[in-house]
Amino acid sequence: MEGPLPAQELSTLENLERLDLSRNGLTDGLTPKEFHSLSKLSKLKHLDLSWNNFGKQILRVLGAQLPALKSLNLSTNEIEGPLSIKEMANLSNLEVLILRDNLLTGRLPIQDLANLSRLEILDMHGNHFTGSISPYIGALSLAKAISLSDNDFNGDFPSQDLCRLKKLEEFDISGNEFEGILPRCINNMSSLRLFDISDFDAEVEEEEEAELEEAAPPEY
Repeated sequence: MEGPLPAQELSTLENLERLDLSRNGLTDGLTPKEFHSLSKLSKLKHLDLSWNNFGKQILRVLGAQLPALKSLNLSTNEIEGPLSIKEMANLSNLEVLILRDNLLTGRLPIQDLANLSRLEILDMHGNHFTGSISPYIGALSLAKAISLSDNDFNGDFPSQDLCRLKKLEEFDISGNEFEGILPRCINNMSSLRLFDISDFDAEVEEEEEAELEEAAPPEY
């Protein structure tokens, strides 16, 4: 299937809760009529549009027309340039946001992402984000999994900010250019199951280093 999202055809499925259109050749290019027809999918909660050819228009479309979404996967598309969360401001129910392997650049607007107050899983792996993620990473208070790996982030490790994420289970910032000191408070993050900071120029306090060496490696 190629071309724009078949919005009018889909709009007849008014009780649809889960939709998977991954691995097609779908693109931007909806007409205003098609754009507004998506609002009939008022019960849609889980949407997978990964491995298509969407650009930035899709974020504006989904943000305006599908406020019930809980899970959105737009990985491996052609979404490029700075990320504007304002286009997704209406997605107040969103719990899972996956934008990995796109062409996004600039700073990651973490402070704006925190306005998606139910967000639990954030995956931005394999883009071209730059700059620091501190001090706002701690604002993602419900986060369970965060992957920012293989970008161009730099600056200090978000030490104390990270330790505010009491529900965090997976944290991956490998393949970036962070530096700094791992804080002792990481020892108190009992829910943490995966902690990947490979390619990270870190210093570890002696007590913490010993505890980290004793910890079992993460299971994949």
